[in-house]
Amino acid sequence: MGEAILIFFLYIFSINIIFYIVVIYFLFRGVIHLRRGRKKLAMVFLGLAITPFIHYTYQTIQSNFEADFRQTELNNLSKRKINPQKNQPRAMLAQFSAYDKELQALVATGILNEVQQQLTERYTKKKRVRYYTPIEGDECIDFKTLGGEHAEYRRVVLARYAFQRCAKEEDRDGVVDAPIELLKDEYAPNKYNGPACLGGGNNPLELRWTKEHGGELISFWESPSYMTPLFPPVLLGYQRVWFCDRIQPWDERYHRPDTFRFVANAFGYNTVDDFPRHPDETIVPSVLKKLIPKLKSAYANNHVIALLGQWPSTPEIDNILNNPEMVKASNAIISKATKLLTDEKEKNHLNNYYPYLLTHLKSFNKMCKQGIMRKKYNTGNHCDKLSHLLLNYDNVSITNQR
Repeated sequence: MGEAILIFFLYIFSINIIFYIVVIYFLFRGVIHLRRGRKKLAMVFLGLAITPFIHYTYQTIQSNFEADFRQTELNNLSKRKINPQKNQPRAMLAQFSAYDKELQALVATGILNEVQQQLTERYTKKKRVRYYTPIEGDECIDFKTLGGEHAEYRRVVLARYAFQRCAKEEDRDGVVDAPIELLKDEYAPNKYNGPACLGGGNNPLELRWTKEHGGELISFWESPSYMTPLFPPVLLGYQRVWFCDRIQPWDERYHRPDTFRFVANAFGYNTVDDFPRHPDETIVPSVLKKLIPKLKSAYANNHVIALLGQWPSTPEIDNILNNPEMVKASNAIISKATKLLTDEKEKNHLNNYYPYLLTHLKSFNKMCKQGIMRKKYNTGNHCDKLSHLLLNYDNVSITNQR
């Protein structure tokens, strides 16, 4: 990966050195001919020198109008959406071969019964199919949802079923037979090809019925940020003429594709509450107990927060949280819980993802006082913040219980 990036930037550097040398040469020749009175020849060379920049200026101006133009174009796409009562498919073909946690989560959360990927053996060219299918039970507690900024949403959804569902992978000979297909990046037929730069890159997602089922579009996503090319102009020469404006991943204009939520929305799962809950809430304490030996791993700490945020406090849960082993390993849990509960900037996040976290406040406060907060976790005086919040706990109405 590092070598590929280095080669890319060496390519950009080299092509632009050549480009600007040629531009300077044309300018120089144009000025020389102009001084010698050869106006027509001078105009030819000067025109060649400035033509790329005229094109750059035109595309920059045009990019400022692309958002409205593109939205109209997308609105006019003909779609045949999924109707849960009439045509809800239970299997999907993913038209890419990457090992993808988001695809597995589509199965683990019950949106689909099966995700397929068509694979071809490198040397024999033999066709085989990779299947992701659901399994249930305690083995799913270790199903990790790591994978970028969208992992938290998947984790919270899986916590609603107490981490009792996950997916297994199996390869078999044969060909795919799913009624819908997911295409991405350059394989998406409606990929944007205009002059603007898309925030986060041109990484569209496109969900369609397969040709055997009509081939119509179901849903489409691409970055909603349309930006002008980078200034000063940098020649790219591959896929697009000019290099895109560079924005950092934390910039609000930067949008990464979220495969899981994109497909979930197409099936009518638009919020966390739309996903099923485990029918027996008494299973939560046992799941928490099984996570205690795993708390040295970040995923287990995140699992605990997700469970407590999706399930209300009970005496059984409180007993597990005050278990000496849990208290001993609770630094990361207390740190994140304190931030969610006391930081005003986290209010919407708390309400949408962790509506029951406040019901565990007394246990958090007790855990914090019993435990030893290491320096790296206690920079925000977590115990003081929790104690202060607890003083007002009786006056706090938990309005997000579901």
